[in-house]
Amino acid sequence: MLSKTERDFVEDPSTFSKNAAKDLRYRIKRKLKRARPDLELLLQSIDVTGIDPLELLGLTDVQHTTQKDTTNKVLRSQ
Repeated sequence: MLSKTERDFVEDPSTFSKNAAKDLRYRIKRKLKRARPDLELLLQSIDVTGIDPLELLGLTDVQHTTQKDTTNKVLRSQ
């Protein structure tokens, strides 16, 4: 989603001028604004897509399955 320049900015904003930083922040926010409706749709449709909401947030590895106990606490990842 992010260009190489945008990624570089996020990783080390100190290497960019004030004007470039302002422009890059604007570009990143604009991309997030465009992606938000799709992300919300995916989160609302997890029963249809089978996508774990944590996968969308990058908080879990897609290749791992997770076992839960009856209180919905994560026991372990396989």
